[in-house]
Amino acid sequence: MLATAAITFAAGFGGTWQATDRAATAARTGGDVDVHLAGRGLVEGSDPLALAAPFAEREGVDLDVPAFVGEVRVGSDPRTLVGLGLGLGLTAAARDLLADGPTGLPLPDGAERLTADLAIDAPPGSPGSVSARIWLLGPQGAATAIDAGSWPVDAASSTAGPGGASGSPRTLDVSLPSVRDLRLLGIDFRLTGAQGAAEPAVALAAAAVDGAPVDLAGEARLTSKKPSVRLAVAGASGRVPVAVSAAFGRSIRAEPGDEFTFRVIDGGAEIGATVGAVLDHVPGGGDLLADLGALGAAAFADDAGVPQHAERRLAVADGVDPETVAASLETDQPLPLSATTRARQSDAAVVATAGAALWFGAAGAAAFALVALGALAAALARSGAAETGVLRALGMTASDQGRARFAEFATLVVGAVVAGTAVGLVAVAVTAPGLARAAVPGASGAAGFAVDWGRGSSRSPSRCSPRSPSRRSPPLA
Repeated sequence: MLATAAITFAAGFGGTWQATDRAATAARTGGDVDVHLAGRGLVEGSDPLALAAPFAEREGVDLDVPAFVGEVRVGSDPRTLVGLGLGLGLTAAARDLLADGPTGLPLPDGAERLTADLAIDAPPGSPGSVSARIWLLGPQGAATAIDAGSWPVDAASSTAGPGGASGSPRTLDVSLPSVRDLRLLGIDFRLTGAQGAAEPAVALAAAAVDGAPVDLAGEARLTSKKPSVRLAVAGASGRVPVAVSAAFGRSIRAEPGDEFTFRVIDGGAEIGATVGAVLDHVPGGGDLLADLGALGAAAFADDAGVPQHAERRLAVADGVDPETVAASLETDQPLPLSATTRARQSDAAVVATAGAALWFGAAGAAAFALVALGALAAALARSGAAETGVLRALGMTASDQGRARFAEFATLVVGAVVAGTAVGLVAVAVTAPGLARAAVPGASGAAGFAVDWGRGSSRSPSRCSPRSPSRRSPPLA
């Protein structure tokens, strides 16, 4: 019985640990391969990675999605936000839910130029210059800022500018990237070289894309204390839909439809959020999940720093080993990067020794059990020898006596196996989930137990194990 209980417990611990480890690594990694890009922070200018998927054409890669992972504050509580370019592992309903936020103004596919009338009003002889940048969201929601020109503050003419504002009229004319699915966030103006001697007013009007009017206009004043201002399109502001992890949701008692505010540490944006769903876990190990485009639009509209994505999450093709893709990226280094996979995030090495020790102990108990079974069989044979003559005199044949002794022996063995298995399963159910969560960093929440009868095998455990999400499982149902 003890041997069966020990084997059952070892199998239960191994299966539960494997299921817990798979779930934890799936929570810590957002894709089959997570690529971490070096030297990224806030969007400060043109970002080629915002307009392209740099790894999508690599052999074995099915999908390449940008992601921002950073710290936020909900009140004084530090949490981790994942801003994800929608597409990887999300259902259509999930994409619709998270994308139902500020996304800017969609531009027609094939748009070539953005033009506008610009006036800069300042006293003659004022020093400094005013530069402008057009802010766009790329096809996957990553933000970029394109240089739109620079003009001296000195007003050489008093001709009325856009909207009737006095000042020198200028023309803003910007070539747009040749990329589909662009969205316009707005424009920013920056004053440089004024040395505190000028506070020019800028006015923008008659904005158009390839001659078609767009809703981008306004006036602002630049000062030495506020040398940068933004004019945002109407679609760049609004509350951001988020999905929250179950643990975070419990901590703030959040339910779908609830509203709260968080502050992004990188850039300082104060963003209003609406809870769209509560998840068991957020892919990538975060507490909140948001659309990367909605996050960038809200940060731009808040006149704060716009976070720059520093990760690319890759889904590999069927039959392709993620380790092969990660190794090729690290070897080729098309960009300064590091790559990780779920296998690299696994804590198998940490708890494999404990599992092996349990199996060795169970094997020892099984060896002693075999010795005990041999001794039991010998004892039953000796005790039965004295009864043989009496039983024959009563009419029981030798074969009947053999069958009776075997049934007696089998009843004892089967009873011990059943009792030992029951004891082992109870011990697994009571202790294994807690042991597995303690052994696997990042594991959280309630876990069922799983029984895997192959030591350290990679086979799927029996049906009582919790289902771990695959790369194609939607994090939102």
